[in-house]
Amino acid sequence: MKTKAIISAVLAAIIIGGGALLFMHNNKNNPSSSTGASTAPSTTSSQPPSSNTPAATATPSSGSSTQATGTTETFSITANDTSASPNTIRVKRGDTAKLTFKVSSAGTYHGGLEFKSTDPAVDSGSIAEGSSSTVTFTAIKSFKFTPYWYESSVQKDYFVNVDVQ
Repeated sequence: MKTKAIISAVLAAIIIGGGALLFMHNNKNNPSSSTGASTAPSTTSSQPPSSNTPAATATPSSGSSTQATGTTETFSITANDTSASPNTIRVKRGDTAKLTFKVSSAGTYHGGLEFKSTDPAVDSGSIAEGSSSTVTFTAIKSFKFTPYWYESSVQKDYFVNVDVQ
């Protein structure tokens, strides 16, 4: 009798868990868009980078001045399961930031990564190893992107900081 109850409980857990994973996977294929008027994120996927070395820089494409100029600053971050390079970008308040996340094939577990922030709500969507995704947002305040293994939403142990000045 006890064996039958245990088997029934295990089967129920497998069915419920499988349904939850399927639901989460379907939600990952439809990344959420921005909420609120302070940001306007967008994502664009592109082909794999030409190199597997994490040597990306975060040098803005616009000139440096102390006042917000309303220009677009472009950044590139290369990441894997354990780190991102660079791990901080600096952008002027009011400027548009165009940030490309490149997920390295080296050091990235099967499936790729996803980068999310909550305030403002910006989501890179799923990025396979060797691929990239670009998000665009208006720099209003400092925040951080949290990387996740996108197939299970397991959070990684580092952050990508956006320092708004």
